[in-house]
Amino acid sequence: MSHDFIDPDDDNSDPNPEDRSATAAPKTDLKTVPPNPVPHDGRRIWMDVVVGLALLFFLSMALSVQVVRMERVPALDNAARNLAAAGATFMAGVIGFGWLCLISPFPGKTRAALGALGLATFAGLCASLRVSEVSGDMVPKFRWAWEQPADFGLKNDQGTGAIKSLVPGPLDFPSYFGPTSNGFVDTVELDTDWSDLKIAWKKPIGRGWSGFSAVDGHAFTMEQRGLQEQVTCYEIHTGRLVWRHSLELRHTTTLGGVGPRSTPTLAQGSLYALGATGVLRCLDASSGAIIWKVDIPKLVNISPEEEISQIAWGRSNSPLVVDDLVVIPAGGPIDGTKHSLIAFDRKTGVERWRGGDRNPGYSSPLVATLHDVRQIVSVNEDTISGHDIENGNTYWEVEWPGKSNANASTSQPHVLDKRLLITKGYGAGMALFDFSKTGEQWESHQRYHKPNYLKTKLTSVVVRDKHVYGLSDGILECVRIEDGKRAWKVGEGRFGHGQVLLVGDKILVLGDGGELALLAADPAGFHEFNRIEVFSSKTWNNLCLYGRYLLIRNAEEAACVELPVVE
Repeated sequence: MSHDFIDPDDDNSDPNPEDRSATAAPKTDLKTVPPNPVPHDGRRIWMDVVVGLALLFFLSMALSVQVVRMERVPALDNAARNLAAAGATFMAGVIGFGWLCLISPFPGKTRAALGALGLATFAGLCASLRVSEVSGDMVPKFRWAWEQPADFGLKNDQGTGAIKSLVPGPLDFPSYFGPTSNGFVDTVELDTDWSDLKIAWKKPIGRGWSGFSAVDGHAFTMEQRGLQEQVTCYEIHTGRLVWRHSLELRHTTTLGGVGPRSTPTLAQGSLYALGATGVLRCLDASSGAIIWKVDIPKLVNISPEEEISQIAWGRSNSPLVVDDLVVIPAGGPIDGTKHSLIAFDRKTGVERWRGGDRNPGYSSPLVATLHDVRQIVSVNEDTISGHDIENGNTYWEVEWPGKSNANASTSQPHVLDKRLLITKGYGAGMALFDFSKTGEQWESHQRYHKPNYLKTKLTSVVVRDKHVYGLSDGILECVRIEDGKRAWKVGEGRFGHGQVLLVGDKILVLGDGGELALLAADPAGFHEFNRIEVFSSKTWNNLCLYGRYLLIRNAEEAACVELPVVE
């Protein structure tokens, strides 16, 4: 008897061959198919190549723009470099993130999770961070969204009371950029030995870019404390507050920062201060009591929306007091009549005249004598003009391109006999104009224009012995006026977008990081005597020298530095 043995593990065995269905599907060899396959065909390879080339292009651009010589591309200052590098880096990030989420070889669920995580992180950062300030080179600084701006936490201390009297003296620094608005002081001789230098006082102060003015032992400035725009008076030797005058005004922009940015002007017992929104007030300098005030944008029919769109970083023009007038740049509505300057009776605030037809720049009008004609010189949005003091009529006008919401003009001009020297950042550099006058006819000719020299973005230059000195995109530079040839510019002169003041034959430089330096005004070469750190935060404010007492401030602190002088 035979038995058929059936192996259960034998695939070829069939225990019941008669019962096999004739319609059973033939056996196939099954293989595992990966979920969500990503094609690896030629198209995919070309997509990877294109993405890789795009990433390489933008990353190379971000790197190369930081090493190109600015002399070859005058408009490419440090701010433009940083913006171009940031834009290129952002584009590289977007391309890389898009590749990772859309066409990378990762499984679909992984790509979706990475995309969701990246977008959630980006949204969280946008919701929780705010730009607190931006440097002159367009480098942002951030704060948490729930942190209140520092000026809201400042206390409004009570002042010591009114000043008995203000007696003008030879040491006074009564207005922006010095007694004659040219950044020059000759009342003291500074000693180069700083071993006895003292910081007489240092204290918190409200936000803003105003400088100090000083008369008879008292210093005056403007500051923002919360919702109040204030004019304040301090004792120079002690730093004690004497009085403050407040208006419910606040100006703030991401790039320009918070608070007022013009410096008050003192004249015959009165103090004239222009706020960032355009409110001009005349105060009793002894007590801070209001005498009169006027809203300039409202007076010339500029709406708040037009004001911020045209003069994007706030009015910074320090009032000019000349004869019995106080003169301020005015402007006008976008589609209406504009006025370069407007003059008021300095005692009553009654309007006396309007002159010119341009929007304001960010420098301050000054009185100068050109071809023996005493006149007001104004750097406007896109021109420079000379005006009759009596009626505001325009004597002459030269083109100086710019926009007060873009490549703004901020630097003070210098009138040198029959010539006009002007400087500017944003790739404009320095220019020298010659003037001639026949009867009542004025003619001008541009002797030269040097886009690579003296790119004074947020500062002004000083002049001594036929040479001009200034911070050119953050580096101290000396240029010969006659032909516009550079005398020197060295790496040791890096101070950022700070400010300069000429004192005799020496230059005080306040760097934008808060360092104070003393240098020689010498065309033979760069020579630094001393340098100390006074502040540790962004410092754009101008200097004020009252005898040996140097008054400096930024948007957080104010200080009085007692400088050694030659007796």
